[in-house]
Amino acid sequence: MKTAERGFWLVTSLLLAIGANTQAPAYPRITTIIQGEKSTDVWGLAYDPGQNALYYSRTAYNDLREYNLDSGSENQVAGALSQPKSMAFSGGKVYFSDTGSSDLKQMDVSNYLVSSLGGSFTVDASGAPKGIVALPDGSLFVADRGANAIQSLQNGMLSPFAGSLAYKPFSLAYNANDADLYFAEEGGNQVFAINVNLCKAGDCSVSVIAGRSGVRKIKDGPGKKTSGTGNGNLATFKGIMSMVHDPISDTLYIGEDFSSGANSESVIRAIDTSSPTYDVTTVAGQSTAVLADDPSTPLKGVREMCILDPNNIAFVDSSNSRIRKLTLTVPQPPPPFPSPPPPPSPLPPLSPSPPSPSPSPPPPSPSPPPSPPPPSP
Repeated sequence: MKTAERGFWLVTSLLLAIGANTQAPAYPRITTIIQGEKSTDVWGLAYDPGQNALYYSRTAYNDLREYNLDSGSENQVAGALSQPKSMAFSGGKVYFSDTGSSDLKQMDVSNYLVSSLGGSFTVDASGAPKGIVALPDGSLFVADRGANAIQSLQNGMLSPFAGSLAYKPFSLAYNANDADLYFAEEGGNQVFAINVNLCKAGDCSVSVIAGRSGVRKIKDGPGKKTSGTGNGNLATFKGIMSMVHDPISDTLYIGEDFSSGANSESVIRAIDTSSPTYDVTTVAGQSTAVLADDPSTPLKGVREMCILDPNNIAFVDSSNSRIRKLTLTVPQPPPPFPSPPPPPSPLPPLSPSPPSPSPSPPPPSPSPPPSPPPPSP
């Protein structure tokens, strides 16, 4: 989808959904999926599309839980962990950072067995490793913030991918359309990109696709400067905590949370990664989305997010002890059932056939010729 066609596609979809009137917008809309028990209880989140199930980590209980979106059933599936945080799903396994033990672990969703993937991560004040993202081929990238690096997991083996970065990677996302790996620092205000294919060939240069160094505020606009765009018009960020990319809409979603004393701001932003200017739009928070079933609880503490489908994003609202869903536009109704085919035309009645005539008898056999008279004496 080209930039001229898309523009701020979320805003356009919203206007189409609600019409240009003065009523409160109905979309984007936020609903609550799960309400937890303790503040800052929930951190990581992953989605298994095959089972239509969410997996989430709880740091207060040191466990993982499974929630089935079809049945609403919920179960603890792994316990006795140590501060599990970031998560990703791929190939029937949930990968998660067990930050208290500085370990990367996996859980097989068929039997809930947990095993360590080993590796070595540089521990900092909040443990290691940090963000995890799964690629379509089953490999993973893992943020090793303490080492200013990103590691790669392929075929069960961890190895360095991009090291000696000038930044401390915390959250990760991957764009399957052009092989860009996005990352941000914890509470950062810039979104960075490394092209995976170029990095494998030796060029691990980092570019900034959105945000301004030294500027912390929530402001929409183009992410990258063009010849006709001044710095003052560029989008800015305040405190990036998570990110996820949807390849179908070619959109990078950014979860932000910034707290200063009693003040807290939590928002979700959308970056159009098909646009050369990486246009940024706020889609949740700051009254941009309706709190449909929980109007007295605004966002506070957005953490990990996952794509359910191009119109629905699940995310952790940590300080509110909730997992919520952001629906961007009015859901499309299912296609109507096709009309049954008309009944076949009745056949005309058949006239009774006359009885078959009896077969004619065979003609009589010819009479033999008369015998000649006897000879005279």
